[in-house]
Amino acid sequence: MPSRTECPSSGCPAIAKSSYTDMFHAHYVFSRLPQIRAQILRKIDEIEQELDSLPRDLTDNPVNEVLRFIGSFQRKVRVEIDGTIYPEGLIQKIKAHLAEFRRELRGTAPRFVPFGKGTSHADDVPVLEFLDEQERDLGDEGSLDIIYLDEVEFRAEA
Repeated sequence: MPSRTECPSSGCPAIAKSSYTDMFHAHYVFSRLPQIRAQILRKIDEIEQELDSLPRDLTDNPVNEVLRFIGSFQRKVRVEIDGTIYPEGLIQKIKAHLAEFRRELRGTAPRFVPFGKGTSHADDVPVLEFLDEQERDLGDEGSLDIIYLDEVEFRAEA
């Protein structure tokens, strides 16, 4: 068999070309190994996520499985009910609307002044701090007229 350096036959250029092509391909593959490795690792992560998303194997005790699902659901609901530190929580979303609803509802009640109309105290009713916010006077925010003590007495007698 002739060596690669001494080739009198027509097969020598093919051997040399084949050797060059092999070296080129080996160099190309070697230079792309980090990218190929990254692609493989990404694909492994995707497959692991898909496997994790599959339901668990059925067990011999279905009652325990149902109780586990109910317990998981209960914990998630409890977190929403107790509230979170995020504004997207159920309680955080409801509180703003509830406060506005209470203020609007309270605004439909007449403003009661516990003094007779025209007395000096009737114009300057102090804010009663010991009352809940729901019970406090809304001042000018109410939608109904002011009702004075003497008007209540008159209506009660009629």
